[in-house]
Amino acid sequence: MKKQNYLPSLLVIVTISAVVLFGCKKNLLSEEENSYTPINFKAVDIGKLHNQYVISAFDKIKSRLSVQTFQDGQNSQQRNNTNQEYYNIIFQEFSNIPYDPTTIGYTHAQFMNRVAEMTDSLSMHQYDVRNWNYAYVTQNAANYVGQIISEIEAATSLSDIYQRLNQIEYNATNNLTNIDFDIVKGTLEIARSSSYLWAPESEGGYDLLAKTFGINTSVLNNNSPIITNGLSWWKRALIGDVSASSQYFLGIGIGGSISAAFIPGSNAVLLGGWAIAAGVGSAYGAIGL
Repeated sequence: MKKQNYLPSLLVIVTISAVVLFGCKKNLLSEEENSYTPINFKAVDIGKLHNQYVISAFDKIKSRLSVQTFQDGQNSQQRNNTNQEYYNIIFQEFSNIPYDPTTIGYTHAQFMNRVAEMTDSLSMHQYDVRNWNYAYVTQNAANYVGQIISEIEAATSLSDIYQRLNQIEYNATNNLTNIDFDIVKGTLEIARSSSYLWAPESEGGYDLLAKTFGINTSVLNNNSPIITNGLSWWKRALIGDVSASSQYFLGIGIGGSISAAFIPGSNAVLLGGWAIAAGVGSAYGAIGL
């Protein structure tokens, strides 16, 4: 009996199978890309919510702690007791916020523990995500987060910051999609509100530090633990806020190739958690905890 040569047929089958598998994989990747549900930032005003949370925490500090006198280098100022007391009050105040993160896979305690871990990690990098090599920011988004911080450093006024942030958002809208855009969009929302929150009244800001501690932020100098690189206090606080915000989506563990935003009702949960996570980082970073 003549031995048949099955090799040509086998090669044809393998080739067809490879083409089919490649096509299926390509379709799956395309479907995955198309299935990403962007966050609806209109569901919750995270910037407003963020400021509300931070102000509440600082009001609690002001009302509960006794006041001590310290020197800022020019004027006799007032500041509250110990860093540990600040830390405890801030975390307790944020932990008391009514928030149910079960739709994104956390209990309230688990979520707050993760927020604390992320904030503690940022504190070891001076609340500057650039020092942490953008650990929880996608590569595309990292470029824009870096631009946000750089523009804040270069800006000459609060209004100038707003203009620079608007330009970054315009560029991001035209160049980023999906998770990259969501990270940048959310961080810009926080950055705008945070700018107003920390900026001195002389810049048209809310000046939360002055309202809490009676400190004239315009005369703070490099003796403060939160003044570095020659930047004004409120810009350092703002950079810390931007850094905390940019880490949220992936750092908390809810980001990925497919957004959790497709879960019914989860937009508000995602954004509410964003305001909390950025707010904790902001509150700690602002007073050098």
